Amino acid sequence: MAVYNLLPLLLDAQFLVQDGGGGGQLSGDSFPKLLSVGAYSKIWFQEKFVNYFLNSLIVSVSTATFSSLVGAFAAYGFPDSDLKEGPR
Repeated sequence: MAVYNLLPLLLDAQFLVQDGGGGGQLSGDSFPKLLSVGAYSKIWFQEKFVNYFLNSLIVSVSTATFSSLVGAFAAYGFPDSDLKEGPR
């Protein structure tokens, strides 16, 4: 089960560490010969990835906070409602 879950991550890691050359095509090798973080540094420093990441972080945290508050208010109100008694 663990191999089944980790295999896609390993294949993704193989494509991410390729610096140019492979074009994202699967070769006979299971792992790259040279590990490099060039693709990650290119995204972090040359593109606007940091801005996109911060925007996503703001949206996800605010959405999680809002939905938690709505859920908490609903959970507080249900014990006092007539819904727990069932049909009359």
